[in-house]
Amino acid sequence: MNLFPDAPWHIFALVPLQYLHSFLLIYHYWLKTILSNYIYIFLYICIINIYMNIRRERFKRLYPKRLEKAIWSIRSIGKLSEKSNYIFEEDEVLKMISKLISELKVIIAKFDIPKKKLNSWN
Repeated sequence: MNLFPDAPWHIFALVPLQYLHSFLLIYHYWLKTILSNYIYIFLYICIINIYMNIRRERFKRLYPKRLEKAIWSIRSIGKLSEKSNYIFEEDEVLKMISKLISELKVIIAKFDIPKKKLNSWN
């Protein structure tokens, strides 16, 4: 839920979340005495919303670049299969492929993707 969709939230990226959170923890009682509970809760929700938007935008900005690098690297590994340019043994290829598959399994586990959705890729 974005309360202010057109606001320039990127300016808040300069202040790390832990500083803002610790500020709220330190001045919690002081702010509550000055502000009403509703305004205080509203401000807190706005701050959390800002940082959730920043983290989302950062993910949307970074993942295409990293995905493109990974695809390029995998294609580069695929070029090693040209027998006119390289000499390789089957066990070396199997080790290489098993390492790639194991790294993909680690990534899938980190993203916590259910197995039902993984089977739908086939």
